[in-house]
Amino acid sequence: MAIKNATLYLEKLRSNERSVTEKGLPTVGEIVDEYRKAVTELELQPISVTSSINALLNVISLARNCDKEKARELPITLLNSDLIAAYWKAATSENRTTAASRLNKAQAVFSTWALELYKRKWRLPELIEFRTAPKIRRRSSDQTFKEFGVEVAGQLEWAAQQIRDVDQDIYRVYLLAARLGLRDNEIVNARGDWIEERRGKWVIAIIDRPEQPFSTKAGVQR
Repeated sequence: MAIKNATLYLEKLRSNERSVTEKGLPTVGEIVDEYRKAVTELELQPISVTSSINALLNVISLARNCDKEKARELPITLLNSDLIAAYWKAATSENRTTAASRLNKAQAVFSTWALELYKRKWRLPELIEFRTAPKIRRRSSDQTFKEFGVEVAGQLEWAAQQIRDVDQDIYRVYLLAARLGLRDNEIVNARGDWIEERRGKWVIAIIDRPEQPFSTKAGVQR
């Protein structure tokens, strides 16, 4: 009787352990839903979040030869080196840069900050094999910077001066892009109070403003 009771007790413990383990590991679908809800806390643009989610589901779909709905049902334990290898094999017909960019976006779903949010709700492995998988890029034959010449620069500047008299807002966009090299999303987030007068010159100051974080595509404050 003692042996029987002990056996039943141990089996109950094993059953509870399995239940906790299964509950502690979410599916890919649960992860991406949580990632979408955390867009504000992670300080990301909604379009970037959507892009990363689609990339993750596409990576899994290619590697496992399934549709996105099936990819959502899979456990995150399948995000390992085997899946990465299968993905690269399935993506051989694609441009390597495109395939690498998709993988890079997919990995963003499991950034350090995102993982910390997920761990509030689930027991999660670190997914090191998936998060740190190298992105193989094909280098172009010539990546040196090519100047477009003083004449073309003069034509651009002349055209910009004509726009200045017609639409000052467009002219400001031109200045932000031409003088500072800002990207489109950075120009959209620009603020008028970044412009200050210092020592008789008008300057743009976008640093040392903790109350106005400068968000890039990666959600990094600068």
